[in-house]
Amino acid sequence: MQLFRWKVFSQAPHRMFFWAGMLYGTLAMALWGVWLFTGDVSWAFRPGAVHGIMMLFGFFPMGFLGFLLTVFPRWYMTHEVPRQQYIALWLCHTLGAFAFALGAVVYAPLALASMGLLLASLGIALVIFLGVLRRTHITPRHHGMYIVLAFGAGMSALAVCSWGLYAGAYPMFGVGRILGLYGFLTLVVLVVAQRMVPFFTQGAVPGYEPRRSPYFLPLAALLLAGHVLLEILGSLAVGYADLALAALLLWELMRWRIWRIRRPALVVVLYLALGWVDLAFALSAAGNLYAVWHGLASSPLGLGPLHALVVGGFGTLLLGMATRVTLGHSGKGIQAAGTREAALFYGFQSVPLLRVLPEVLAPWWPEALPWLNWAAVGWFLCFGLWWLWFGDLLTQPRVDE
Repeated sequence: MQLFRWKVFSQAPHRMFFWAGMLYGTLAMALWGVWLFTGDVSWAFRPGAVHGIMMLFGFFPMGFLGFLLTVFPRWYMTHEVPRQQYIALWLCHTLGAFAFALGAVVYAPLALASMGLLLASLGIALVIFLGVLRRTHITPRHHGMYIVLAFGAGMSALAVCSWGLYAGAYPMFGVGRILGLYGFLTLVVLVVAQRMVPFFTQGAVPGYEPRRSPYFLPLAALLLAGHVLLEILGSLAVGYADLALAALLLWELMRWRIWRIRRPALVVVLYLALGWVDLAFALSAAGNLYAVWHGLASSPLGLGPLHALVVGGFGTLLLGMATRVTLGHSGKGIQAAGTREAALFYGFQSVPLLRVLPEVLAPWWPEALPWLNWAAVGWFLCFGLWWLWFGDLLTQPRVDE
């Protein structure tokens, strides 16, 4: 990349994190898809563990950081994150993520060492967010504090996963995965959603006034903590926590008057993402409580609810947020989103359906299971198209400059 290109590319954190993150998410799913369809990948660790690290601690944090490093200072009316800080964070996380992917297939020590870079990147992000909260005079600061709490949980989760991989202790790795998924990423998603989705809706729907509940985040954090504890203990009672989470999120969405949201696609896609999150909790509750009532050892729905959350919820949200921020900060404006973007958002909904439905139907229709592998192809196509369509906007000057 030429010098002037680097200056443009590094002008803002969203440029760097979305460009690298969407590329990484595409390549990571390509690698996973090759293994699913051919089995011709030599993994240094268990395949599911590698996939979990790449997505939970590599891809999704890159995408969320692209958004958070842009908006977090604006929440609290402080100056933007200093350029040298977000560049250091980007280098640390990007090198760590790509080195882990490489090490996971060619050299295990490289993968283990790269997890240290990923851990350091979460620590740098945590310091940046704390610095913003320290400088601001804005109150209340609860959204920011929950983000800090989530990244602290993410660091703890990644440290546990790292030790689990190093020691070959996969039950320990599973503890870190649970904490990372629910204590870190899910909490970040719920915080960002409550802060930003009503705000975006207000700008798109005439006469709309945000109605955020002050009780939503404290209750959600408490229930997520309960989910983490119960799932670590292997208790099917986790279904009760998830039932409460599903009801809580549905209640909050009703306060936001979701029935009024019909357009534009840049707003609708955010509600689709939250619908997947709510459905994930509902499916998890249904599966685990069915197991309780029928004396089963585990939920008959397998990993369906988890992928409804991660692929449907997180994936859809990231596509919508990244598109909005990229268009808005490119000088084109969010009004530039049209049929192409809507087709991408709505077309992507087939990906979580392909991943979740076969596993949900498997107890009654086991022949459907092989279809879930095609979700990897759909993910690869959608995120690959996003990178091809919007990647240039992230490396070029604003069109209005």
